[in-house]
Amino acid sequence: MAALSPGSSTLAVPHRTAGPLRVPTASPPADPFEEAVELFLGRTRHTRSGSPHTEAAYRADLRHYAAFLDARGPEGLPLAFDAVTRRDAELYLVRLSAEHSARTVRRRVSCVRSFYRFLRTVEAVAHNPFDAALDLPAFDRKSETHKVLTDDELAHALRLLATDVTRARQRLGDRPSGRAFSRLLAATRRRAAVTLMALGGLRRAEVVGLTKDALVERPDGFSLRFAGKGGKTRTVPLSTAAHPSLVEWLAVRVRVPTVVPHVFVTTAGRPVDPQQIKRDCRRLGDRIGARFRLTPHVLRRTFATRALRASGDIRSVQVLLGHASIQTTEVYTHVDEDGLRALVESTRLDAPRADRPPSSRQVS
Repeated sequence: MAALSPGSSTLAVPHRTAGPLRVPTASPPADPFEEAVELFLGRTRHTRSGSPHTEAAYRADLRHYAAFLDARGPEGLPLAFDAVTRRDAELYLVRLSAEHSARTVRRRVSCVRSFYRFLRTVEAVAHNPFDAALDLPAFDRKSETHKVLTDDELAHALRLLATDVTRARQRLGDRPSGRAFSRLLAATRRRAAVTLMALGGLRRAEVVGLTKDALVERPDGFSLRFAGKGGKTRTVPLSTAAHPSLVEWLAVRVRVPTVVPHVFVTTAGRPVDPQQIKRDCRRLGDRIGARFRLTPHVLRRTFATRALRASGDIRSVQVLLGHASIQTTEVYTHVDEDGLRALVESTRLDAPRADRPPSSRQVS
């Protein structure tokens, strides 16, 4: 096996791989496990062009696994990652299942399994204890894909956000103050961010990371050009319905002293926290009485569903969402009973057709 020594940031990789992988670190990792994690994330960053958001998720999942190893070792000592057995993997799964949802369990096990596969590739471990079949909890993907807002719910949410902006402007006009401006800034930012996710299909990380140079103004509105997930350049044309909220926010943003290029900033001029976007969505969902917790991902899925329903072109929806595989787009989309019924009705021989006038002879 390749040697992992504390204080080193180089892992000797066998000749069949791309060569030694060096990950610059500000300070040497405290132990071999931390070094292995940095090497894994570095290789993932190099070969898969993962987004910073994905890397942060991997790091969090591996820290959770490290906490398990710390408690699993003998006499208060951490269990070495290269000494983990199939039994340890099963116990980790049991503890995950007792604390988290099926979706979280499957994601964390997948991350740890990939981590060990990388270590096997560079011969840092002798085996992968997570490669054997584990009894993972079932994840009902269908229930997740049905979490989309109806048109009425979405319209209600957007009206509430517009009303919040109007009231904030009135308060600022009646009693100008720093607090009143902060409320206006929060209201306009919240409206613009939600609109970009619900009517533009942006991810939360893309909203937070959006910069001013990514805004391309056209005669008919804005387009957004930026590097999305996986390092792929993606252009998203904004609908005319989304344009006013973004223009309104930009007019407020220029009054905030800041040097950062990010479109969405706080009153202090710093980039908005991703958790703030999540909190804004959750509170909005409570206000409209949503049937489930409203998240940025639900807004993105709602956009995908409405776009597919309007166009019937899943390939175009794939491009708008920035998916490498069309199978991923199929997971995001939600086909409701009304949509299926309309599709079935359109196949009737007596259904009106755009390419010819209705025939006087109808087949029943």
